[in-house]
Amino acid sequence: YNKDIAAEEADAAKQAKSEALKLDADRMMTEGAYADAAKTYGIAAGLDADNTVLPQLQNDAEQFVQKEALKHQAEHLVDVGDYPQAVEEFAAALAVVPKNFDPIAYFMDADIKQQKQQVEHKVEAQRLKKQGENEMSSKDYSKAAETLRAALQQDPSNSEIAAEQAEASRRAKAAQLKKQA
Repeated sequence: YNKDIAAEEADAAKQAKSEALKLDADRMMTEGAYADAAKTYGIAAGLDADNTVLPQLQNDAEQFVQKEALKHQAEHLVDVGDYPQAVEEFAAALAVVPKNFDPIAYFMDADIKQQKQQVEHKVEAQRLKKQGENEMSSKDYSKAAETLRAALQQDPSNSEIAAEQAEASRRAKAAQLKKQA
């Protein structure tokens, strides 16, 4: 009989410790410490084998680690100018969908979507820039100026595109004046 009571007390103590660890892990999730949260949920699950929620929370925390890693990889690709690959990495990050922690996922996804959209604009700007350069090579300066203006609308802070657009406009005006003369 005393063994049963002792076993029940030990189980209760493990469950209490497990619940305390779960609360710690929940706090870590809200602070963005996803790897630490995953580890803590795992420890809590080990103390309370009957709790079916803890393994799912651990899995979700691990998915946030993965999601965040993909986001950081995409940001690195943006920094080195590999915009098409960055768009793919942002999309991969958005594809990781944890089952719990909707508010955290919502805000993380909103940030990822915004960054992805900005990079998509850069990709389009680069495509238009290349098209404008081809039009310049073909001496179609007015078309090049128009195309490069569109590129600049996609990436307004790109000084290289701005310079090329100004040059195309200058050449287009010069060609028009030459025609009129």
